[in-house]
Amino acid sequence: MQRYLPFWLANLIEDLLIILLPLFQIMPKVYKHIIKRDLIAWYGEIKLLEDEVWENYPPEPEQFQAWMKEIEEIAARVNQLEMPQSHFNEIYILKQSNGIVRERILLKHAESGARTS
Repeated sequence: MQRYLPFWLANLIEDLLIILLPLFQIMPKVYKHIIKRDLIAWYGEIKLLEDEVWENYPPEPEQFQAWMKEIEEIAARVNQLEMPQSHFNEIYILKQSNGIVRERILLKHAESGARTS
């Protein structure tokens, strides 16, 4: 570079490369960590709702409606997530987990309806 650029500029570019190259290597790992952290937060939200469903039996009609509203809101927000293709599998599993909790809510509601009849 010193053949084509002034000495000070060539040294500046070399110094910047020494600093920036490790950053370029670590950035994909940081990005992947951020995505994983976001997914874990979604799983945590679904898990909290699932725990609440299992603890409150039989559910009151208002409670059932609140659970259904919450699970639908979670599903809507998860469907709006924009993730790289490399994480589609994890998004799909998250959607399946959401569906499982929805089924458990409906099952608890059906069971409580059958018991009160």
